[in-house]
Order: sequence, then structure tokens, then C-alpha cells
Amino acid sequence: MATRFFGDDDSEWSAPALPPTPRVALVIGNGNYRTSRLENPARDARLIGEALDSLGFDTELVIDAGKAVLETAIVRLGERLEKAGPEAVGFFYFAGHGIQHQGSNYLVPIDAQIPDTRYLKSGAVLVDYLVEELARSHSLANVVVLDACRDSAVRDSGGGMTQGLASIRDLPDGTLVVFSTAAGQLADDGQGDHSPYARALVRNLVEPNRRLEEIFFSTSREVAQSTSNTQRPALFVQGAIAPVVLKPAEEPPPAPPAVAAPTVSPAVTGPPPAPAPLPAPDPVPLEPPPLPENARALPIADTVADPLPASAPLPVPAPPIPMPPVVMRPQGLLAPAPARPAAGRSASQWVPLAAIVAGVIAIVAVVAGLFLRQREAPVDIANPVSWPVAKDAAVLWRVPHGEPCPSGWSRAIDAIYCMRSGEPLGAVWEAGRMPLPLASAMTLKASPRAGARCPEGTVFESETACLAPVRPDWLGDGRRTAGAVQLDLAGAYAGEAELAPRNSPGCAGGSAAFPFSGYCLTGAARFGAVTPTALGHERLSGGEPGASVKLAAYRRLTTCPRLTTVLENSDYCLVAPVW
Repeated sequence: MATRFFGDDDSEWSAPALPPTPRVALVIGNGNYRTSRLENPARDARLIGEALDSLGFDTELVIDAGKAVLETAIVRLGERLEKAGPEAVGFFYFAGHGIQHQGSNYLVPIDAQIPDTRYLKSGAVLVDYLVEELARSHSLANVVVLDACRDSAVRDSGGGMTQGLASIRDLPDGTLVVFSTAAGQLADDGQGDHSPYARALVRNLVEPNRRLEEIFFSTSREVAQSTSNTQRPALFVQGAIAPVVLKPAEEPPPAPPAVAAPTVSPAVTGPPPAPAPLPAPDPVPLEPPPLPENARALPIADTVADPLPASAPLPVPAPPIPMPPVVMRPQGLLAPAPARPAAGRSASQWVPLAAIVAGVIAIVAVVAGLFLRQREAPVDIANPVSWPVAKDAAVLWRVPHGEPCPSGWSRAIDAIYCMRSGEPLGAVWEAGRMPLPLASAMTLKASPRAGARCPEGTVFESETACLAPVRPDWLGDGRRTAGAVQLDLAGAYAGEAELAPRNSPGCAGGSAAFPFSGYCLTGAARFGAVTPTALGHERLSGGEPGASVKLAAYRRLTTCPRLTTVLENSDYCLVAPVW
């Protein structure tokens, strides 16, 4: 593909006939913020995701992403682009809150708590981090759309924070960055179901025979017109950008083949020769032909005489020959079948019968499979009522305050949770052996009690079972709906760590240093690098530490339990007791 530079005169250009390139996309919609909630980003993200799917993109859709989920999704986008190869096209769309500080742009996750600019790098995601991940892939073209200049959820108490996003410089070749409004300005979240930019972008994405920059130029014009020039999108590009067309124009159907005209030999000139005359017919005789010799001419008279003599007797017909009587025998269903000699079926006779039986069995299996699949209700990760419950499992759900338990559920754990189990468990209480995750919901494996104490990892007990959180079987099997993820879930227990005062003996000799004064973190090396959550900042910043704090690690499923998680990464949530 020839290199084309941004701004070249391509008035005579049309989409080249090239094979389709691999296309990879990440679409994120963040609206469920703790403050300054936005209504449209989740709907905008789904709308853009559907449009990209129709254009052949392998699209990952993330709704209401926390910081760890957002960073992991960006890394995964870079890996997917690298696997797709140098001819791939990447597309990133973010709808939500975005801010700038000292010329750097940040995307705000839903779990961000940023009291002042000192917490920006730990609480938000730097846009430069996204651009670097895309640059590593060396893709044919990358598009970054930030519909993220909406009224910021972050309040500035330290100074230096400005509304909107800052202009971007030093972009790698082949990267196009688009703001839904001008730098330093705020974008409209929209009065209807979608933001003005999302509506205009979807209309232009599906237009045929348009290059990337044409799509976004046209989108910018529509947004400016629909908002009376109060919102004017901005585009940033540097160097060469490939002439990528997301939807080539449909080719007209081929014309029917023309019928070839008869060819005339060049040696023949003049008028065509006259046809040869037909032979003349034989003349018709005017006189009757002569009679044969044995014929006798009849005399012409008024009456014709009888040619037979009067005395000749008339012939008498012979009597009919009597036919033997016909015996009628009843036929059909009422007639007895003629006896047949008993004989076994041959192999050739059994083959059609076996084929018929096999066909019937196959049809029954297909119908049964369709029936069973229809019975599988879709699972909405944000609605535990839709979660399937196995016979040896239970689901705990911390319903909103003041709401009753759903039908078929019962109160448990001091009325904090509602519970539904595959088998009756009786009274359930806390195991009291480790910090309780206090997640919004969790799936529990019910194992029979084998002694007085339940095994490590148990968070709840009953008289007959030990209950430990596990990853639900349905999570990630294709049955999950695209609903917004609003619940923090608890996964399987993964071990323990400890926060200890720095002057304690446990902090000496190779223990992990911790970024909070007065503490060290031990026993967490197997979990990898962890970052403090908003709760961790609140509890561990300032003041002198008291006694050591035991932390329990759980596998991360969606967002970590916000009431107890103090440290996290993309794989683990480290929770502490409710202090």
C-alpha cells in the first residue's frame, strides 16, 4: 500500500481493491462514578461497539471499568494488535470523564478517588500510556477516540488541574487521535440516549468508501452543526496515515454478456445470392386413370342392381363359445395376505432400515439440544437473581439497604445478605478465621463438613457445610449478557499477606517495602505488584501504625470489594477486616 500523507490532494482517489485487514477494537463506557454520574457513556459504548462489529472489528466492550480493569484492557488491546500483524487496524473509544494536568491527559476510572493532583497517577490512567501500547504494535493505522471531555468528576484542591483535555503532540506515525470537543473545552453528555458525538460518529462510520480522516472530518462538521458550534471536535495526527477504508463501496453487478453478431466472410461482396428454384410439380391428369383389367364398369342408370344373386343364402353366424366362470377374490386390506415362506432379512435389506433409525435419532438429538438451549436463561452479571445455582453451591447477595430479599431467597449472616442455595443449609454464620470480603455478591462452594473446623479459605459455615467463594462456572462461557457491571464480586481464596509496622521484627530481612510511611508488606510477593485502593489511601495514609493487619487475597473477577479491599492489581484483591 502506497504511503499517503495527511492533507494530500486525493480528489480522484477511490478505495483500492485490497484484501480486508485485521481489525481490533476496545470500547469503554464509564458512567457509574461515585460522584458526577453520567447517564450516556454505557449506551454510547454499546452503540459504537455494535457499529464496529458490523465493520468486521474484533471488539472488546467494557462497561464501568475500574483502574485495574482499564489498564489491563489497554494492555490486552496492544497484545491483540501485535498478534494481528502489521496490516492490522486498531480502534480505541472511551466515553466518560477525562481531565488534564500540566499538559498531560488522564482517563478517569469509576473507582477513582482523587482529592488533589498528588493522586492523579495512582488513581487515573495516563493517555500517553495508551498511545505507547498502540505504538508497540506497529499497526497499519490506530485510531483513538476520546469522548471524555465531559464535566469532570475530579475536584481540584491542589491547583494545576484544568477542564477538558490538552492538545496532544509527538504522536507515532499512523495514529489518529480525536477529541469529541476542542482542547480545553467540555463535551456535552447529551439530552437523549446518546451524546452528540456518538450519534454523529456512528452515522459516518458505516458510510461506504470513506477514509479514516474523512469519517472524522464529517463527524466533526455534524457535531458542530447540531450543537450550534458550542462543541467543535479536534483531530490530531502526525506523519503518514494509511488510506484505510472501513467500508468499501459495493461493486455494481456485472453486465450480462453481449450476444455476438454473425460474422460475414470478407471474400463475399455484393448482394446475397438468390435461392435456387424449386423443381416444378408433376402435371395433374385431367382424365381418370384406366380401370384395371379385372374391374367391371357399372352401367349408368337411375338405380343400382343388387350385385348378389337373389338365391344366395345369407351366412349364419356361429354360436359363441362358452367362457369358463370367473371367480372374484377380495383384494385390499380385508383380504388375507398370501402366505410367504419364512426367511431372514439380508444385509442389503437391513441397511435402509438402519439409516432411517439413525436419522430419527439425529433429529431427536437436535430438537432436544435446541429445547435445552432455549431453557438456558441468559446470565446478567449485575443481577444475581439470574445466576444459576448448582446443587452443591449457594449465592450470597448484599441487596440495597431497605429492600427485601427476592422470592426464593432468605436472609443470612445477621440479615446482611440474601441467600439462595441448591440444597438446604440451615443457619449460616461467619467462619471468623480471616477478613471477610464483604463483596456485593459471591458464589459459594458448599463442601460437607469433615470435622469441627472448616478448611482454609472458608468464609461462612453451617452445621453441615463449609462455604468458600469460587469463580462461577458461567462467568465467561458466553451466557453473560452485556449489562453494566455494577457489582463487586469475590473470587476464590488465594492466600494471606500482612501489613506490619515498619519497626516490627517481621519487617527486617528482605520483606517488601511499602509506599506508606510506617508500614511494610510481607507475604505478598507471589501476588505481584499491588497498588493501594481509595480505601487503602484512607486507612494507611498519615498517623502511626498500630498492630499488624492480616490481609486475605482473593482472585479478582470484576471490581474488588470496595468496602474491604486496601490493595489490588489485575489478578488479586487484598482485603482487610472492617476496621
